Amino acid sequence: MEIEVVAESHLLLITSMGSTNFTNPYAIEVIRAKQKELVRGIMNTEDLVDLLIANGVLQAGSQTLISSIPEREEKNLKMLKILISRGERACRIFFYPCLKQVEPEIYQHVRAYVGGVNNGMRDARRQLIGYLLQKDKQGPKSIKELNPCVLEKSTPSKQMPESEGDPDPFRKAISSGDIHLLQELIKDLDVNSVRSSNDPLLHLAAEHGKEAILFFLLREGAQLDLKDGEGRTALHRASESGHTAVVQALLKAGADLHAADQRPKPSLHLAAELGHENTVNALVLEERRSLTNQTTVLHGAAIEDDATLAEV
Repeated sequence: MEIEVVAESHLLLITSMGSTNFTNPYAIEVIRAKQKELVRGIMNTEDLVDLLIANGVLQAGSQTLISSIPEREEKNLKMLKILISRGERACRIFFYPCLKQVEPEIYQHVRAYVGGVNNGMRDARRQLIGYLLQKDKQGPKSIKELNPCVLEKSTPSKQMPESEGDPDPFRKAISSGDIHLLQELIKDLDVNSVRSSNDPLLHLAAEHGKEAILFFLLREGAQLDLKDGEGRTALHRASESGHTAVVQALLKAGADLHAADQRPKPSLHLAAELGHENTVNALVLEERRSLTNQTTVLHGAAIEDDATLAEV
């Protein structure tokens, strides 16, 4: 039944690209005119949202909002409405590079559609087709060009070989927020076994404050309780870096607020030591919510006679 629905959705999208009331369609107009078909045809909403966040079109909070919607078509509708509210530039980026990477078949039909209705127009620079033609002509860098080492992947626990120009492709992909590259790098690999400079990938995303990468890794099965060489979890790394939004995302995903590193210090202690006030407030608020009969950080500060943490 699911296969039939998918086939029907794509057929509707393909056949509906034959007419329009617009003679000079912009990206917003194309989304509005073909909203129904896009809502039914898009199958990989979460991946699209990740790319939109990575390209600066959506805020990370949009991922949580859209993911909370149970039905796929309702997710798509919400995403398109947010894009329209963000304006023409956001809608163009939705089509390229995001839709092209995630839903290439739909992208090609959209491209053919806007190309057809603009046939004979003298100036296409401000139209969607002009934008798509320009971007397609430039073309994105291939994964091979970005990382020559990403050609062979074998056992799940095997790390990527280093290349002279890019010794750590995983760190490069995560620090730059390049989800598409990271997808290629971890293909056929166990996301929890891969290490970058002995760090789990989730730790790198937390350290660099990359929420979209974090959400992507969590969906790929990244474990929240993995620790680095100093016994720190991803929550520790986000806390000591002061990335409050990432801290909140990890806590919502179920990260252990009370986990301690080798010293032993919990995440709140690290944030307080480094003066990350907003992060401290987020961690304290979460502790209040989850407080039962556990030993709190304040108890720990009293035991260790730590005035800095106690002041929090």
